[in-house]
Amino acid sequence: MSSTSVSSSSSTTLAEASASSSAVQSPSPAQGFEYPEPQGDIDIEEALQRKPLRWTFQGQVEANRLRPVAAVHEDARKRDLEQAKQDLLEMQGSLYNNIKSLNK
Repeated sequence: MSSTSVSSSSSTTLAEASASSSAVQSPSPAQGFEYPEPQGDIDIEEALQRKPLRWTFQGQVEANRLRPVAAVHEDARKRDLEQAKQDLLEMQGSLYNNIKSLNK
């Protein structure tokens, strides 16, 4: 039973070693970027109170809420769907007729 625990721990160690070596070989782009030093003290309370920017999750939710909903008229939608259905049925019929004529 101890051999099982030894082999599982050694496989865990190998997995950790391979994961850490792959991280060293290819650092993420954020780690390779040189960030500038802040110009002054950072006020965390003020930063947390700021309105979220557009490209954050909260900003996207807010933008989606404010975006006007496209007005699709139900009768126009039904008409378009019926036309698409007719087009598909015609295409299916022409394919069936072409296959039928080839088999003769």
